[in-house]
Amino acid sequence: MDVFAHGLWSYAILRKSKAPGLVIVTGMLPDLIPFIPYFIHICIKGIKLKFGPPPLESIPNYVFTAYNLTHSLVIITLIFGLIFILTREIPLFLWAWPIHIAMDILTHAKAFFPTKFLYPLSEFHINGINWGARWFMIINYGSLLLIYFVILYPVPTQKALTVKSGMNANKIPEGYIPNATPVKAWYGVYWKFKRS
Repeated sequence: MDVFAHGLWSYAILRKSKAPGLVIVTGMLPDLIPFIPYFIHICIKGIKLKFGPPPLESIPNYVFTAYNLTHSLVIITLIFGLIFILTREIPLFLWAWPIHIAMDILTHAKAFFPTKFLYPLSEFHINGINWGARWFMIINYGSLLLIYFVILYPVPTQKALTVKSGMNANKIPEGYIPNATPVKAWYGVYWKFKRS
């Protein structure tokens, strides 16, 4: 999966974290760590970037090694174990890292950076979906768009309506939304009711 989608999915899944910025960054780090040095190298050398994945033979070996390390469930388990020993807890935002790995296991084809999630114990990997395929990008970002719509415009609960309107919960008509201006429901219908 592409790095921006990882950041968006991480926030969508772990948005209850007290550090949403760290959630997004941590969700992107497994890709940023191996590729940022590579892009710095490209800029220094003045190499022109082309749209699409670069030829594998043009990518330095350290990028593959770093990618395998940052996408290893073995490595992240060891890191989590060390953090737990030192702090007796695993911060919620750090779970964006294994979530990233889990997503990449299924969304990386064998032809380009397959996710060797048992590295360095094993080179085993799954020949997953090509995340760059147009149909998958449409489904992926379409799903994110829907999820973020739900996050930004949640359906108001009966309790929230009661508090907002000052009405007795037992007297609120079913389906009533007080003075909606308008309230956007996740199913895309705009409700608008006015008090009589």
